[in-house]
Amino acid sequence: MSTLLELALLGTADAPPDLPILTGTGVDALIAQRVDDPIERKVLLAAGSVAVLERAARLPTEAPPAPQPCPDEACPILPDSISRILVGLMRGEHRDLLPAALDSLGPRGYVLSPSAAAALLRRVQPRSHEAVRPLLGARARWLAAHNPSWAWVLEAPGQTAADAVDLDAAKATWEEGTIAARARALRLLREHTPDEAIGLLFAGWTQESVKNRLRLLDIVGEALRPEDGRFLEHLVSNDRSQRVKDAARRLLVRAGGADLAQRLVGYAVACLRVELPEAKKGGLVARVFGRSKAKQQLPPVLQVTPPNALDPAWEADGIQDVEPPGKRWGRKTHLLVQVLSLADPAAVASALGLDAQAPVLAVQNDDVGVLVGLSEGALLHQQEPLCAMLWDRWQRMPEAERRKDQRAGDVQGRLLGGMSEDDRAERIVSLMTDADATLWWPPLAVVETTWPEAVGQRWVRLLDLHLRGVQGGESDGDAAALTWRSSLTSAGARLPVSCLAKAAALYEPTFEKSPRWSRALPEFKSRITTRLQLEEALAALPPAAGGSAP
Repeated sequence: MSTLLELALLGTADAPPDLPILTGTGVDALIAQRVDDPIERKVLLAAGSVAVLERAARLPTEAPPAPQPCPDEACPILPDSISRILVGLMRGEHRDLLPAALDSLGPRGYVLSPSAAAALLRRVQPRSHEAVRPLLGARARWLAAHNPSWAWVLEAPGQTAADAVDLDAAKATWEEGTIAARARALRLLREHTPDEAIGLLFAGWTQESVKNRLRLLDIVGEALRPEDGRFLEHLVSNDRSQRVKDAARRLLVRAGGADLAQRLVGYAVACLRVELPEAKKGGLVARVFGRSKAKQQLPPVLQVTPPNALDPAWEADGIQDVEPPGKRWGRKTHLLVQVLSLADPAAVASALGLDAQAPVLAVQNDDVGVLVGLSEGALLHQQEPLCAMLWDRWQRMPEAERRKDQRAGDVQGRLLGGMSEDDRAERIVSLMTDADATLWWPPLAVVETTWPEAVGQRWVRLLDLHLRGVQGGESDGDAAALTWRSSLTSAGARLPVSCLAKAAALYEPTFEKSPRWSRALPEFKSRITTRLQLEEALAALPPAAGGSAP
């Protein structure tokens, strides 16, 4: 045993001060010259010196083969003026403007410089992959081939590229990574080997926390397939958490769990009936003057007969006899609301011998719970036209009824997100009646894409009117002013390009009239200016070979 090892094991407390420190190397002579140093210092010097000698003398392991060099770039590089704007956005200077900037770049045939591409790959969000991919050239694809988390770069738009993805690395990440990394790996595996991904989920499901199980189920729901039904049925029957069971049941009816879906429709049909009231005859004046001899057809009426008690079959399918949220409707009605929230509303209407819109039109003003259930069902089954129709029906409800229940307000906002972009724009614009209106903002706040043209134009015009009113003495602290200022951040990122110049020229009240607007508007206009600078730089780009003009 060397002196150094012995002292390391036994300590220096009982060692004589002049004990020689021997390592069997040339260090021993150097340590011997330091006669005045305490023994502890000599031990540390000897240990450090030996470590340095061992590292210096260690032979390197065999190096892996060098990667193939990056091929030359075949596409023109975006000018530095544009790359600087994009890199600034990626580093946090108005980062929320990046999606709009990427949309403006589009498939022009240009690619980012290598430094800008590397910065973007480290920061880009999955929802921006399709917009980013056309901007990535040979260097970015070369980098992606050596990093499994960037495998999406190698895929053609709208296609998969399983041969370009390191699925083994994704599986290793699934077994060993953090939940965020495992979620990304699962999404990749679901895209390329969906059956194997479900098998991996099933194998370790019971070891996951409830929070993680719900997160992973969300990923399954992103690309739901009928083949996922067996896995979801297992969760509905066996999972320990009621929350997970409920989430799996919602996915199961979406995935085409035919037996469950048919049972739910049957439960709903047993409680609903649409009646056509007897038509009224024309009034006396109309008959006297011969204006109309036809009877006036009254609108249909939805007759609702909730169950008196929870049927065991309903309970087996996840319906619970519990108090409704906020106690806005009774427990019996809540049983039916739960059924309607899961059942396909179009299938319910068909089973009643009606078209999809008939039950919606027939809902009475006091049947708020039924309308909530139909709305949840339309959202779950992603029925865009029915979402639009249900939103319109909510608007015809008396405001007092709509305000009585928080869930009713929540579902109305989500219905806007469930309808087509054109339908959503039409309805938001209908709420933007004047500069004092505020009802338009909650539904617009959840829109995460570029605002429709009509919405952007109305927003700029009404805000300009509001600002001029503030200069004229109107309040800058009322509900309308707060709504306008709340919308500035979203507007800066989501106004359509055609509205940017007018937004940059918005009227500005003086500081004396409105210190609040004097602080808020310059920040908003700075964001608009950044977008305009990018648009101007893009407009000066000559068309690249193989690219397309905006």
